[in-house]
Amino acid sequence: MVSSGGLILKGFDSEDKVYLEGDLADPLSVVGGEHSGDLLCVGDSAILVGDRDELKEYLVSRPERLEKLFVDVEKDLSLCSGKGPFDLDEFTASLVAKKQCWLEEYPPLLFGEKSLYRKGIRLIERKEYPSAQEVLRSYLDQYQNSPLSRPVKLFYAFSCFLNDFLEDALASIMDILESAEDEISRIARFFVCHMGLFESGFKFLYKGPRYSSDLFRILKADYRRIRKADSDRIVFEEGRKAGSVLFLLKGEIALLKKRGDKNSVLFTIKSPSSIGEIQVLSRSKWDTTLKIKSNSEYILIDRDKLVQYLIHKSPQDGFRMVEYLLGYIRQTSVT
Repeated sequence: MVSSGGLILKGFDSEDKVYLEGDLADPLSVVGGEHSGDLLCVGDSAILVGDRDELKEYLVSRPERLEKLFVDVEKDLSLCSGKGPFDLDEFTASLVAKKQCWLEEYPPLLFGEKSLYRKGIRLIERKEYPSAQEVLRSYLDQYQNSPLSRPVKLFYAFSCFLNDFLEDALASIMDILESAEDEISRIARFFVCHMGLFESGFKFLYKGPRYSSDLFRILKADYRRIRKADSDRIVFEEGRKAGSVLFLLKGEIALLKKRGDKNSVLFTIKSPSSIGEIQVLSRSKWDTTLKIKSNSEYILIDRDKLVQYLIHKSPQDGFRMVEYLLGYIRQTSVT
């Protein structure tokens, strides 16, 4: 991410520790874990390179720099959300193309595994999704401890999604993510954020931004309109434009997804937590319906007040939010 007169940052993973500022810096060699090369710094530009903790210390101590970085990330987020729709056919083709490779990487142990695996994938190719889900479920019931069950869980999650069984799809993906990180888990994470969930899917995967308890104390003491739910009720509806971030101070929120004319619960979020940062900052619509549970307390904050609290009143939490947004951009952009 590049900003004239501001910061040049490549995420928060670099091990380099160099900072320059001035009218002209002749080519400077920078070597990192992923990138290396010469940089030419001209005018009032600034280069900041460091590990996560060093960047955090610098930005938290300078809220004006943190706000500039946040604004740049907000612009990137809007561009990310403005991309074309997820190409389901292309994704299907890319999954199916890996079937033989995964068969070799995760070799079956018992007789009969290979035929069920291939049959389930053939049914996906034929768009016979209910049958594919049934066959792949049968495989997992019989061979759940086989190495080949790992790619089968991904194909099964995909078939559940195609049959509109989102809860089962998410459960299968969580089984995948409980094991070691590999290509299948990376694809599973990418897929969750393209199941029509977007921010809700990212929240399901990573829980964050994991704000500090200090922030929630500030909000509770400072904010005049703490809302209380005496009974279960809908706060935001799927498809409506997101205008406020919800900070849950007490209780629980259920995230629901439309299935025909009904809503089904995908998962729940417990306090203290928040949701809506990505959808509000990208000016998008709610991807799920939010139902607040009885005896819960929450507040709603618009974009400008969000910046005021996270950048100027609790900059360490502003840094956490920026990390969260960058993580979402990376997750939804790369398989």
